Amino acid sequence: LIKVIAFGFCKGKNTYLTDSWNRFDFIIVVASLVSMFDIGVNVSFLRAFRVLRPLRTVAKFPGLRKIIDGVAQSMRSMGNLLVFVVFVYAVAVLLALQFLPGALT
Repeated sequence: LIKVIAFGFCKGKNTYLTDSWNRFDFIIVVASLVSMFDIGVNVSFLRAFRVLRPLRTVAKFPGLRKIIDGVAQSMRSMGNLLVFVVFVYAVAVLLALQFLPGALT
């Protein structure tokens, strides 16, 4: 709340929501608040966000934050690699089905 008052909420250059960790923290807090109050709507899926609460402490430690950022960037690259591997696997399966038509029966 103090950061929001000091920097502003969303409009401007250095506002609270310009930092991705602050956005993550905001989503976790809002999901927790919505799941705490019974508003008459089934929000049990929002309780899954409670698992992510310990990650809020990452924003307070710069070294740990750099590690998490590095892991996130690695995961993006690994995602591209996963798409490529699935594509190669699918092509190999299609070729095997074409060249070995009766092998599975």
